[in-house]
Amino acid sequence: MPNTLWIERLDTHAEPFWRVRLGTRGICFRNERAAREFAALLHSRRAWQLERNAEEKGADSPE
Repeated sequence: MPNTLWIERLDTHAEPFWRVRLGTRGICFRNERAAREFAALLHSRRAWQLERNAEEKGADSPE
């Protein structure tokens, strides 16, 4: 799947950052918990959107 969701740690000079990525897009957080909560919400939203798109595609096809 090209749009895989993942969290990665970025070590900088001052402090670590946590990057939540979906495909080529990403957002950084200073707090790991905030990054994980955002990733969970993004995962839920994406699953809902994929399910909705599949339902709409199925409704559009003639039987």
